[in-house]
Amino acid sequence: MSSCSLDKMGAPQRKLLMQQHQMRRLFTPPWLHARIINLVVNLSSVIFVGVRLEQEFGSWSIGLVYILAAFFGSLTAALFIKNNPVVTSSGALFGLLGAMLSALIQNWKVYSDKPSALVTLFFLVMVTFSVGFLPHVNNFSNMGGFVSGILLGLVLFFTPQLGEVPEHKRGMFEYNRKSSIEFKHKLDKPVMRSISFVLFFLVFAGGLTAVLHGVNANNHCSWCHHIDCVTSKRWTCNDKEISCQVYILIDCNKSAFTLMLILYVQVTVRRLTVACKRNDKYHMYPYADISKARIGDLCSQICS
Repeated sequence: MSSCSLDKMGAPQRKLLMQQHQMRRLFTPPWLHARIINLVVNLSSVIFVGVRLEQEFGSWSIGLVYILAAFFGSLTAALFIKNNPVVTSSGALFGLLGAMLSALIQNWKVYSDKPSALVTLFFLVMVTFSVGFLPHVNNFSNMGGFVSGILLGLVLFFTPQLGEVPEHKRGMFEYNRKSSIEFKHKLDKPVMRSISFVLFFLVFAGGLTAVLHGVNANNHCSWCHHIDCVTSKRWTCNDKEISCQVYILIDCNKSAFTLMLILYVQVTVRRLTVACKRNDKYHMYPYADISKARIGDLCSQICS
């Protein structure tokens, strides 16, 4: 997907988010995907991990982790964002992966197939993080989602539903059937859950405050941009303002004949530039989602 399309659909950019305070762009990037491979990897991984976690910990816990991790990932991305539009759809997936790690650590003695679970977790993290090096896919949201998933997993995934999952529907972690119900109840650690909840709240509040105050984390970390983008022959990691260009054909009715004028329209994030190639006249307007009909009127005035 092009930069212009992502910008139109609400992808965040530093100038729009920090200077123009378009805070709605914090909520839209978790639902956007930049490339087909980004969409395929996310959907397949979410289905693979989410279904199994839902079988073990319930739909409400999984849904809460998914939503909070998605927004937390957007906050993390906003701290490192530049002028190129990005998507943060993988942040929610990394939230589930972080929560899965917490579930495995907390319930270590309940699960018998630990090596398989660890290998699967590592594989999914590496594949999804590698996709984050592609243009417009933000890896900082993945890191933020993973951290929030770990903390939320410590809060919510403290007791798997050992007796409620049929044997033929068991998930990624095979239950150790020798584990007793008494041990299951011992897994509830209120102190750890309370500390994890307080940490999540403090980190979340701190990130939100930093974003609202326009903090640019890149100024404090000169090498962090290497985590998010790797330059190749097909794309660059340079921070530049997007410039969307489109050619429009306008019919201008003149008394006894119809004059066909090819007009050049350039849209940037701050203004709309309309130029007439016939007489080389142009004019710049504040860009505010101007309709094609209105653009036609402006072009007719310039070319007359």
